[in-house]
Amino acid sequence: MKNSELVLYLLSCFLLHLFSSPKQSTAYVYTPIYNIAVDCGATGPQTGPDGRSWTGDDSKYAPTEQSINGQKSISANAANQEVDRVPYYTARVSASPFSYLFPVTSGSTFIRLYFYPSDYSKFNRSSSFFSVTAGDFTLLSNFSASLTADYLQQRVFEKEFCLNIDQESQKLNITFIPFPNSYAFVNGIEVVSMPANLYYTGENINYIGVDNTYQLLTNSALETMYRLNVGAGSISAKDDTGMFRSWDSDDSFLAGKMGVVPFNTTIHLQYSKISNYTAPDEVYTTARTMGTNRTENMMYNLTWTLEVDQGFTYLVRLHFCEFQPEIQKVNDREFKIYIANQTAEEQADVIVWSGGNGIPVYRDYAVTNNYENPNTKTNLLIALHPGQKGTTRYADAILNGLELFKISDSDNNLAGPNPDPKFSPPNQEPQNQKHPSGGKGIGIIIGGILAGVVIIALIGFLVFQRRMRRVKDAASSDAASWRGLFSFSTIKSTKTKAGDSHLPSDLCRYFSLAQIKSATGDFDPVFIVGAGGFGNVYKGYVEISGHSTPVAIKRLNPGSQQGVHEFKTEIEMLSQLRHLHLVSLIGYCDEDREMILIAPECLKKYAEIADSCLNDDGTKRPSMGDVVWGLEFALKLQESAEERIKTGWAPKEKQHKDIPTDDSLMDGDDVFSDSVVRALKSPAYTTTTTTSRSVQDSSTTNTTSFDSENFVSGAVFSEIGKPEGR
Repeated sequence: MKNSELVLYLLSCFLLHLFSSPKQSTAYVYTPIYNIAVDCGATGPQTGPDGRSWTGDDSKYAPTEQSINGQKSISANAANQEVDRVPYYTARVSASPFSYLFPVTSGSTFIRLYFYPSDYSKFNRSSSFFSVTAGDFTLLSNFSASLTADYLQQRVFEKEFCLNIDQESQKLNITFIPFPNSYAFVNGIEVVSMPANLYYTGENINYIGVDNTYQLLTNSALETMYRLNVGAGSISAKDDTGMFRSWDSDDSFLAGKMGVVPFNTTIHLQYSKISNYTAPDEVYTTARTMGTNRTENMMYNLTWTLEVDQGFTYLVRLHFCEFQPEIQKVNDREFKIYIANQTAEEQADVIVWSGGNGIPVYRDYAVTNNYENPNTKTNLLIALHPGQKGTTRYADAILNGLELFKISDSDNNLAGPNPDPKFSPPNQEPQNQKHPSGGKGIGIIIGGILAGVVIIALIGFLVFQRRMRRVKDAASSDAASWRGLFSFSTIKSTKTKAGDSHLPSDLCRYFSLAQIKSATGDFDPVFIVGAGGFGNVYKGYVEISGHSTPVAIKRLNPGSQQGVHEFKTEIEMLSQLRHLHLVSLIGYCDEDREMILIAPECLKKYAEIADSCLNDDGTKRPSMGDVVWGLEFALKLQESAEERIKTGWAPKEKQHKDIPTDDSLMDGDDVFSDSVVRALKSPAYTTTTTTSRSVQDSSTTNTTSFDSENFVSGAVFSEIGKPEGR
C-alpha cells in the first residue's frame, strides 16, 4: 500500500472513531422469545462482563448423564484464569456423554457454545476430543478445542449454529460425546430465539455456478463461519439488534489493497426493504469502497479471503447500503461480484436493489465448493470489481457487511476437520539490520528459486523412475497407500518400559497400548491415513516437552511378513539414526504382542511435494510459490520435531557421514519397511514418506491432495534439509 493510501485509511478510521455516535446498548429492536445463557460448571446466577445475566448449570438446566464405568461429569475450574470470569472460569467436564435439555418454542434458534481449552482437574488440555449433537444434527465431530484455539491464536472462542425446532417437540437436546479414552467439556451455552425469516427466508437464492436456484429449507442447520462489519471495527454481542450476535472487523480477511472506508453516522436509515433487526445500524453506515481513482480501481479487485471446509454448500449474505451523498441514481456505482472465482453479479447496483440512498438491503448467494478433497480446508474468495467504462458513473464498488454460513449436508452433518497445528514463522531480522543490496539480493533470490527448481526436478525424476519400476513389478509391491489426513489425536508418552519388553531400554520412548488406543480411538478406522500388507498407519500427535508433535503410528498386522526379530532390528536401527538434518524414531509399543512404531512426520512432506508436481492433471500441480512454501513448511516441521525431541528426551546418538545417493534407498518402500532397515545397516541412511497437505495464498487457492504408494528416499532430502539450501 502506498504511503498516501495508508495515511488516508488511518485518517478515515480515526474520524470514524471520533465522530461515531454512542451505541444504544439497551434499545434492542428485536426481543427474543427465549434468551438462555448457561455458565457451565458454575452455581447460581452469574453476570457476564457486558452485564448480561447467566445462570449456573446447577439449576433447571442441569445436565443429564450417561455414566460409563461409573464416570460422571464434574464441575471444574480452569487452571489458567487469565480470561473473562463468565463463562470461562468453570466448565462441565466428563469422560462420559452428557446432555442439556432446553425447553423452547417452535421456530428458528441460535445455539452458541463457548470453549476455553485449559487443564481442568485431572483432564489435560490437549487430550479432549469429542462430538456435539443437537437434535438430529451433528454440530461437531472428533472436535479438538485446543487445536482450534491454537489455530485461531485465541485463548477462548465460540461456535455458533442455527437450526429449527419443530412444532411437536418444542425442546432442544444438546449432547456432548467424548471419544474413547478422552473427555468432553463446555464452558458456556446460549440458546436464543431468532425471527423466523432472518436466514430461512424461503426465497429462491442465486446458486453460483448452477443453472437452478437454491432454497434454504428449515430442515437444514447452519454454522456461522464469519460475520463481518466491513470497513469498521467489531460490534459486540450487546450492541447487536437483540440476538447477541458478534460482528468482527474485516481487516484481517482482506487480500491485497484495503480500499477506503467511508462512513456516514448522521444519515437516517430507512428499513423499507429489510427488517431493522437484520443487522445493527453501524453495519449500514460504514463500508469499504475502492476509492476515486478510476484508473487504479480498474486494475485490481477488492477481495476477502475466507477459509472454509470443503465438501459443503455455503450461504453467503452480502449487506449493502449507499449512504454517500454523491450516489443517488441508478448507474452511479455499478460493479461486479465474484464468489469462489465465479461471477455472482455482472451488474450489481445497490440503488437498483434498494430504490434509493440510505436504504439497507442484502443479497443472498449459495455456493458449493468442490468435493474432490473432503475433510480439508480451502479458501473461498469474495471479490468486487468496478463496472465497465460507459456503464457506471464512478468506477468503484462497495460492501457494508458480510455473513457466511455452512449448510448441513444430506447426513445432517456440519462437522469439519480439525485444523493442523500452527507453527510460528522463523525469526525475522531486525528492521535496522543491513540486507543484501539490490542486485546481490535479487541474485540470491533467483539462485534459491533455480536451486529449488532443480531439486524438485530431481525428486520428480526419482519418483518417475521408481514408478516405472513398480509398474513392471507391481506384484512384489507392498507399499502403503497414504490418504488424506482426516483426523488426529494427541497422546503423552512415558519413559517407563513395560515389564515384558525384551528391547534395550535406552533406544527410544516406550508407549503403552492404552496410550496408543487413546490416540487412535481404539484403532478407529477414522484415524487411518495409510494401509498395506504390513498393516495400518494412523495419524497422531505426541506431546513432547509440552508441545504436540505430528507422528505416524504404524501398527503391524500379526500376519505381516515382518516378524518380531525384524521389528526389534527396525527399532534399533531407526532409533539410533542421528544426522544434523534428520529426526530418528520417536517410540514404539510391544505390549500384548503388538508391534507398533511411532515415527516423525516431517520428512514425509518432501516426497509429497514431489508427487504433487507429477499430478496427471496439470491444473492441480502446485505453482513454484506453493512448492517453496511447502519446502519451508517441511523444514519447519523438521526443525520443530528436532527441537522438541532434543528438549524432551534423547537416546544415545550415532553419528555418520554425509548421505550418498544409493539405489538401495529408492525401492519405493515406506519409512517402516524392511528394505529401509537393510539400508540403515550401511553407514549412510535416510528415509521419508508421503502425506497430504493444503496450500493456500492470499489471491488463489491451490489445494493438492492425493493417494500415493510412492515413498522417496536418498541424498536429495539431506540436501533440501540443509538450512543453507533454503
